[in-house]
Amino acid sequence: MKLGFVGWYGTKTIGDRAIMAGIFKFLTEKFGTFEAHIGSLEPFFSERTLEHDKEFFEILGIDQPIKLYNAKKPKQLEELIRITDALFMGGGPLMDLASIYIIEYAFKYAKKKKKTTIIYGCGVGPLKNSKFQKSVVNIFKYADYAFLRDVNSLVLIQELTQYNNQISSKCVVAIDPAVECVLQYQKYYQPQPTDDNLIVINLRSFPREYPGLGELVNQSLEDLVHKIATQYPNKKVLLVPMHYFHIGDDDRYVLNHIAQKFSDLTNIEVQNTPLNLVDTLKVFEKAYFTIGMRFHSVVLQTLLNGRNYILDYTSAGKTLGFIERIKAKDLYKDRMVDLRKPADISDLNFKTLPQQFKANKEMLNTILDSYQQFEIK
Repeated sequence: MKLGFVGWYGTKTIGDRAIMAGIFKFLTEKFGTFEAHIGSLEPFFSERTLEHDKEFFEILGIDQPIKLYNAKKPKQLEELIRITDALFMGGGPLMDLASIYIIEYAFKYAKKKKKTTIIYGCGVGPLKNSKFQKSVVNIFKYADYAFLRDVNSLVLIQELTQYNNQISSKCVVAIDPAVECVLQYQKYYQPQPTDDNLIVINLRSFPREYPGLGELVNQSLEDLVHKIATQYPNKKVLLVPMHYFHIGDDDRYVLNHIAQKFSDLTNIEVQNTPLNLVDTLKVFEKAYFTIGMRFHSVVLQTLLNGRNYILDYTSAGKTLGFIERIKAKDLYKDRMVDLRKPADISDLNFKTLPQQFKANKEMLNTILDSYQQFEIK
């Protein structure tokens, strides 16, 4: 079986890499061995991240070379589609990005070549621009199957397609594929003992697609790090990126800015040397407690650590959707803040260790089983 993948490969965050691991595990369970052909926006960077995560992928059963194509070059993208049996949009958001046109073109061309097309583990939004809305609707029209990571994505695509039954009937609400990555990591790696002297924080610059609050929120985030570092002077406060590439906003820019601003606090450190996927999971797992801002830092920290705080910038979107999906909303009500209300950040209480969340793995596996519900024509 030859399977093709398009998406945001080449600008991947640690979360995107966790998505890929989850997706590859779904497909090895369904097909056994398969060839993976990936359309990347920046193939040199994909080559690097694939090498970093090679050991984990081999454990998951991906031991064949992965072939990379430049998705920005139509001839290479078309070659990928021609030689594969099915084309997957492999996780991540369908949102206001100019590169969404590449996905639309790939799905349209795949249908022309009579290939099975699958939206696999994606979210929908933010999607404010009408031209991008039209492109995303077309992607759904060209798709044979659509597996969405949250209910809000289904509601949005239904609204955009005016509740078109042909679109709605192909949609399945699952959960983010990175959840499968966590379950597989826990299966194959020994649990990390808690390091009582380590606090782990992931932050990013407030996204430009949420205008009007950036300066105020970024100041509140700086104050948050200062508060924790002074409250726990004998613990290392490790600022861990989820993204190490300038395209997509390298987290190290903002994390080093904060560390340098509070250089008198010697317990603040930045993880400047890139961690691979597994090493990031280990750091999250062993921390005394964690704080996450990027969506996948929340997913990974919640499932691996459970003594975590959540900074939500998604306007009660994918982050809240995830917490509701794993039935943890009540537990996190006092340790999850909406960054649209920056003043609420200062109300977070770090004086006592929060109750640990423990996922219902049976429930998660039942949800994840839905990713097997497709057939390649």
